[in-house]
Order: sequence, then C-alpha cells, then structure tokens
Amino acid sequence: MKTPALLLVAALLANACSSSTSTTATPNEPVPEGSSTTTADTDALSEHLNWFLTVINGAEVSAAEYEARFDESFRQAVPYESSLLPIVADLQAGAPYELGEISRRSDTGLDAIVTSADSTRLAVILDIDEDDQIIGLLLQPADPPVLEQPPQTLQEAATRLGELGQASLLAAEVVDGACVPIEAVNTESAVPIGSAFKLYVLGALADAIEAGEVAWTDELTITEELKSVPSGQLQNEPAGATVNVREAAELMISISDNTATDLLIDLLGRNEVEAAQTAYGHTQPGLNRPFLTTREWAILKLGPEQQREDYLNADEAGRRAILDGLADVPASSLAGEAFLQPIVPDRLEWFASLNDLCAAHVRLHEKAQVPGLEPVAEILSLNPGFPSDKWDYIGFKGGSEPGLVATSWLVTEGDRTFVLAAAVLDPEQPLDETEAVLLMGAARDLLGSQ
Repeated sequence: MKTPALLLVAALLANACSSSTSTTATPNEPVPEGSSTTTADTDALSEHLNWFLTVINGAEVSAAEYEARFDESFRQAVPYESSLLPIVADLQAGAPYELGEISRRSDTGLDAIVTSADSTRLAVILDIDEDDQIIGLLLQPADPPVLEQPPQTLQEAATRLGELGQASLLAAEVVDGACVPIEAVNTESAVPIGSAFKLYVLGALADAIEAGEVAWTDELTITEELKSVPSGQLQNEPAGATVNVREAAELMISISDNTATDLLIDLLGRNEVEAAQTAYGHTQPGLNRPFLTTREWAILKLGPEQQREDYLNADEAGRRAILDGLADVPASSLAGEAFLQPIVPDRLEWFASLNDLCAAHVRLHEKAQVPGLEPVAEILSLNPGFPSDKWDYIGFKGGSEPGLVATSWLVTEGDRTFVLAAAVLDPEQPLDETEAVLLMGAARDLLGSQ
C-alpha cells in the first residue's frame, strides 16, 4: 500500500500538535462541498482557516507571521525552519486544494475537510486560544486507509510484517483465563511496546480503586512539573486545571494522552506501577524498572545523547538517580527538531513480550468484571485501533514512535475471546506505520468465525 508524502506530513502534525478542545466543541451545519470560504470570513477562526488554505495552495509563510499566528507551545513543537517549512512544502505539492464541509464549529475550534488535486481528502482540526493564536492544527486522512491486498492467513500477515522490520505476532484464543496460541512468531522475547505500557498503569489504577485507595471521581491537578509532550491534550491545559481519575484514564487509553498518564503514575506511585506488571502477567518486570514516565522518556529520548547513554548504561540504582535529576526539567525545554527518525527504540522504551501483553489484556478483562471496575472495559473500548463490525467488543492499546509500531487487542465474539498482539521494529529508519497497523488489524479480523 502506498503512503503519499502528503499523509506523512499529516502524521507529523498529528503527533506534534494535539488540540485541547477538538473533542468537545458543538457541531455546526456543514458548508456545501467545494465551498472556498467559511460561513463567516471576519472572525479569527475563519481568518486562520482561510490563511491556511492560501498557504497550502502556495503562499509563503514568514517567520514573523508564524510567530504572530501560532502560540509558543506549538512553535516549540514545530520549529519554523526545521519543521514547518518542510511540512508546508510537502503540503503544497498536493495543490490546488479546495475547502469542503465544516463539520464542527465553536468559538475556539473547527473541523473542516480539504481536498487535494489528486482527490486526497484531509481532515483539518483547528483550535485557537483566548488570544486568537493557533494552539492546535491537526491534519489526518479524512477517509480510512485500506490495504490493497489484505492477508488471507495469519502466517501471511506475519510474513508481510516481517518485510517492514523485525516482526513479532501473537494470535491467541483465551481459554480458562489463559492465552492459547493460534499463530506465534517471536512471542516470548521482550520487545519494545510503545504506549501499550499504559495497560500496566490502568491495571495499577484498577487495583488501587478495588482497594479503596482511589476513586474514579478523585480530582487530579495538572502542574508544570507533570506536563509531558504530545500525544494528548492535557499538556495544553494551564497549571492548576483539574481532571478526574476516570477522565485521565480515558484520555490515557483513547488518545494516548501522555500528561494524563503521568498524572496517574504520580497518583499511584512508581513502585506501585512497577508491582502491577507482575500482577498483570509480565514475566520480566525488571526490564521496566525504573518504570519511566512519558516525560522522563521524552527528556531522555530528545535530550543530550550523553545523558541518554549514561542512563542506558547504568544499573537500576544509577538509573533511578538519573531520573531524580530530571525532576526539574520542563517538557517545554524539549523544543527542537521534529521527532522523525528513530532514536534507539530498541533500547530506550518500555518492554514486554507479546505473551505478556496477552496476559495483561486477559487480566484487565477479568478485573472489569469486579463491581465498580466496569469502567476498565469501557475505557479500553473507547478507541478500537482498527474499527470492525465483526466483534461484539474491542479492547485496544497500541503505541508507536519512529522505528516502532506495537498493537494489542482483546476482542469477543459471542462466548469466545481472542487476543492479537503484534510489534514491528526498525531501529535504523522509520517504518510504514500505516501499512503495519493495517496488517495487524487485518490479522486480528482473521480470528474467530470467517
């Protein structure tokens, strides 16, 4: 499956710039397809959208204009020369664009569709702050990508994943609480799992709620010290803003909100999350001790190379000491080059085997049967990862970074339960993430009845 450069640009912006309001605004009546202006061309949102349309159709963007239109956090995430200008150039290669319908509009945000010269449709999510500066500009494919030739067997899916990088795949049926393999490729060795590590944070949270130590309605306060980097939206909230535990858990799983994750780790305690690994079936929990927060991961990943190597070469005690030294480093200090190339994804990550991920999903599914813990299953189903009408229930958590894609699903069909977990790694170059996820999702849908 071909991935146009245009959509790679969209993926970059999606990773760099998450909006804080895009999921809560009220929809407006759509503008007729092909309209080149919004319903009002004098307000700030409409003016920004019209400006963006002129830019992707060939207009130049000066550094001064970029500074005037975009807030500081956006400009830190997407530096002008190293990131914005190349992104704009790639987008302009798809010109001319036409503005289509606007499906959501509020005082601070809108969703619109733009269509390129080759009929590629992109969804544009634009959000502004109280000063009318852009705080979120997210582009993503408006139409779900599809595989030109879906795999016909699990073995074929594993083989094709292996053509993308170092591949692991586990397809299993859950029988009496155990994962019974149907197809297994490199399922015992630990692999980097990206944000799938958040399954263990959710497990630790479920245990704390069951023990009466935490409630779903408890309030968490966002602080500058706990703000992380995107993905997510809570990093855009002001210090002092609050979110309750359930909302944080929903954001952690559904949009992989990193600040929400770190708020929960701070609430629960690093030691408790480390212990939850064993409780949820991880067979080598020492690989994730100390258990990194997303902020610490980002500081080590995007900070000085020597600091990163010192951490990787230290023992557990040494690593904990290094993390203590990062406590005052703000996430906002990580401005710099866009994170496009792999940075030791095989060494600086969270790790588990696919068998471990299967066990974690099974135990979370069991935990959700406990009275008061039903939200666990609901939270895991908020984002299916790969939509399908085949299943009665889809629980999902995946993760990625340049050079890594990992996915894990628990699905049910009638009285049968299955797990599909997969990972592809290339430490040297970026992967075709779209192809990888589509292959993994297609493999999942080969399970159960045909």
